[in-house]
Amino acid sequence: MHVGDGQLAPAVLAVGAAGGMIGLAGSLRHLQDRDIPRVAVLSSLFFAASLWHVPVPLTGTSIHLVLCGLLGLLLGWHTFLAVTLVLIFQALMFGHGGITSLGVNVVAMALPGPILATALRPVLNAHRVGMVFGGGFLLGAGSILLACAIVATAYAASSLEFLGYLPVYFAANLPLMLIEGMLTGSTVTFLARVRPDIIGRPLPLIQERRIHVS
Repeated sequence: MHVGDGQLAPAVLAVGAAGGMIGLAGSLRHLQDRDIPRVAVLSSLFFAASLWHVPVPLTGTSIHLVLCGLLGLLLGWHTFLAVTLVLIFQALMFGHGGITSLGVNVVAMALPGPILATALRPVLNAHRVGMVFGGGFLLGAGSILLACAIVATAYAASSLEFLGYLPVYFAANLPLMLIEGMLTGSTVTFLARVRPDIIGRPLPLIQERRIHVS
């Protein structure tokens, strides 16, 4: 998911940097004191989850948890602040990603979550457990799919040679989509029951009761 330095065209890097700065500026503009603890905690979670890379056989690549869907639901547009802070630290301390490509990486990991969380709000607020879990699954898996699409577009805009690697790229991230979908769906369902306010639900999720007639 991390794009390194020297891999993208200057124009693409410029567009990514502009997008990242716009998102960060919007987050900082609306940041309030009560938001800071949540941003700090979820930034730490994002850092820990994305630090462990798992090699994908036969592709020469690796995948790691991103949790961008869950961040988008819990932080909204403050996801840009959390992702920016973590990616800067990872680039400087661990060499993950790059400095010139920071904007592209920020947009890829911070933009999908808030967009899909807003789009899926009616499903996430549903009264049925299955629908809430399904909404969470779509949020987690869809955020990774959209993030991959942003990265793939950046590479394709830099060099058309990358188009031949698109099937392998998306295939390598398919397990991650499934894992993030299951993880986000389970987490959202749990929070909907115990702390619905955290995910913006008006009422707690109540387990359906089935009446059996003998």
